[in-house]
Amino acid sequence: YMTDQLKKELELAKQSASTLEDLEEIRRSWLGKEGKLKLALADLKNLSAAEKPQRAKLLNDLKDQLLTFIETRSAELKGQE
Repeated sequence: YMTDQLKKELELAKQSASTLEDLEEIRRSWLGKEGKLKLALADLKNLSAAEKPQRAKLLNDLKDQLLTFIETRSAELKGQE
């Protein structure tokens, strides 16, 4: 997965998160055992030493954004119940 593609997919997923179940599905599909970010991070081993640090930083930034979004959106949704 290219990092730009992951960013676009993550934005679409975030826009569709309207329930706690949606958030859980996003968490699973991105951070779970076979999740998109998990697989992309595992794929770092196939990159050159020059590419690895930059790609790792971008992926970790995406992961942090996702975790923050899930936490914030979850609190919002729980407040609406």
